[in-house]
Amino acid sequence: MQDEGSAFAIRITISTPLSLRGLLHLDGFLGSLAVMRGSSHDNIPLSRRRGITLGSVAILETGPFGAIDASQPRTKHLNDHYVPGDIFDGLKPSRLKIGSTSPYRNKLTPYPCIESVHAVWFTGTGDVEGVMELLHEARNIGAMGRTGYGRINSISSVPVKPHAEAGFAFNQSTPARVMPVEVWRDYSQDISSCVVSLERPIPPYWTGSRVLCIGPLQTDLILTRSEISELLQIG
Repeated sequence: MQDEGSAFAIRITISTPLSLRGLLHLDGFLGSLAVMRGSSHDNIPLSRRRGITLGSVAILETGPFGAIDASQPRTKHLNDHYVPGDIFDGLKPSRLKIGSTSPYRNKLTPYPCIESVHAVWFTGTGDVEGVMELLHEARNIGAMGRTGYGRINSISSVPVKPHAEAGFAFNQSTPARVMPVEVWRDYSQDISSCVVSLERPIPPYWTGSRVLCIGPLQTDLILTRSEISELLQIG
């Protein structure tokens, strides 16, 4: 973890529907890749401010008609008691689906996903070369990557105008990530575009104590590429 760095943006193009379980933070994504390397989840090349890592939540790039909420029914934890032997042999994980009219439909689990997402963006402050080197290990993004969701096509860094708020705030009314309420109020008193809830402000986001936090709404971060360019001050 470093204390200084430069502002940057990352664009990750994907070829399959995206599945998210809440807000996806850049530091959480990088931390999971670091752990896969045998390192610790906080050994990532992002700067910090008041203990908060300067890495934004995911911004979803769509076309002019926006994203489409969907779900795909998939089998989960089936055993020989429920299905004939060898019925799934030879199928890739992404093809392990059973339609709604199947006799096994009562054993299906609906998984929510978002379709029509062209790319996932992040912004932050830190060592962009180190970030790109760590992202080189990524093959998918979001939840259920092993079953074909969020398959990554390409990853590129995008230059942004130098500013101190990259990864901390998009503007005076919209935080770029989840953070304790008192940290945001030291920066801005405007909470008109925020949601306040009990969250974990530092990774790992699946464990640890929850505190009163403020954060952006994912629905406000589903944008076209031109809107994202304006939001992130791409120059």
